[in-house]
Amino acid sequence: MFRVWTAARMRERRLSHAQVAVRCGVDRSTITRLLRGERRPSLDVAVGIISMLDDASTAPSFGGLLAITEPPKRVEAALRADPGLDPRAVDEVMRRYRELRAA
Repeated sequence: MFRVWTAARMRERRLSHAQVAVRCGVDRSTITRLLRGERRPSLDVAVGIISMLDDASTAPSFGGLLAITEPPKRVEAALRADPGLDPRAVDEVMRRYRELRAA
């Protein structure tokens, strides 16, 4: 599920709800409610969270190996596993995610 993936990435990167919220341009309570499963993210918020938490520029460099244009399969799998997300919305998130990664 998206919220499980998000929480795991936040723990890995030692980011608070407030830090994620600021970087994604949303209120801290929005992140809290998303992580509790009390709210589903809008498409823009989901893309912002994914981009921020899985941004290759914040990960260690391995000679450019992380500069890929295809999204990591774990991101897509996490989104597709979330029964609360419409498959068409996931398709759109992944399309926008690829655009952001390619930029």
